[in-house]
Amino acid sequence: MGQPWTKHANSPLLPATNSGPRPGDFPLGSVKSRVAARALAGSKTTAKEVHRLVITHIGVSPSDLHPSTRTECENCIVETIHKNSDGYTSPFA
Repeated sequence: MGQPWTKHANSPLLPATNSGPRPGDFPLGSVKSRVAARALAGSKTTAKEVHRLVITHIGVSPSDLHPSTRTECENCIVETIHKNSDGYTSPFA
């Protein structure tokens, strides 16, 4: 295991970013540059956008609430949350 950081340390033990080959490490337009670019693009993940709809039911007991739902689409997540005016939130179905 590496040494812990001290006030005299110049760099972390592990890099914070991907230290693999980068497209700029190779001549422009070369096969290696294109492979590195594809590998870099393929390693990126995109976060899904979350849309949340909260419906407050006034004067409704917790047992009468509809269950909350969560639907995942290709690039988003839609949550419909039911709660009563006392702050009780129904669990997800």
